Amino acid sequence: MTTLQHTPTAELPPGGGPVLWLDVSFRQRAHPPHQLVHRIVFTEFSRPQRRGIVNGTRTQVSSRAPVVLGPPLLGAGYVDGNGCCGESAHTRALLTIDGRRYLAQRYAIDWNRLDRHGRSFVGDPAKNEDYLIPGDPVIAVASGVVIATRNDLPENTPPHSIPNLTVQNAFGNDVIEALGGGRYAGYGHLQPGSVAVHVGERVHRGQFLGRVGNTGSSGGPHLHFQLTDGPNVLASNGEPYVLRTSNQPARLSDSTMPPAR
Repeated sequence: MTTLQHTPTAELPPGGGPVLWLDVSFRQRAHPPHQLVHRIVFTEFSRPQRRGIVNGTRTQVSSRAPVVLGPPLLGAGYVDGNGCCGESAHTRALLTIDGRRYLAQRYAIDWNRLDRHGRSFVGDPAKNEDYLIPGDPVIAVASGVVIATRNDLPENTPPHSIPNLTVQNAFGNDVIEALGGGRYAGYGHLQPGSVAVHVGERVHRGQFLGRVGNTGSSGGPHLHFQLTDGPNVLASNGEPYVLRTSNQPARLSDSTMPPAR
């Protein structure tokens, strides 16, 4: 359990509100429950000998299978940063917007590219052009309709993010694609001037959308990809997905990586 500022705690101050992070896994053929109920047992500071019990409301468990998508990048050497699951900058990126809490980045991935020595850049880490991934083509993970784009934000200088960060510029230059079925794909931090599609355009899987950059809330060149249940890249919740690719996965033990966000 943590505070809203992500500080671990087992104590609640008066008027305080914590976040309880649970990562529940099941065997492949196991049957998850249809509902979850949180039962909280607590003691009062003034009367530690007494216990209180609160039963939370019932939460429905989604039975919808993850959608199968194509990769947003083609080629070798790409690495999944801050991906599902466990604790990461994405899985803990809980935001309160207009009085509601959202976790749009629950299944988001920061894609980067490494050379055979495990390096994401060669040269000056403060220069975007010395990284391996800038300019790499970003492609559609599925067929859909473009519902939003941005193409005018300048590149950041690593390791610094955009000045005057807001919810409107956090995703940087981007493409938002409606896939149908209440799912929306977001491709973020693209290079300025590289977005090649327009709002209302129907795109097909594998179509060129733009190029990897370092714009918005980003401290180094990378592609931020996420799937959500709403068109707003922050005021929505993350959806699970499976990537269909012929690449063989490998676990990275150490590398030289930029400060992605």
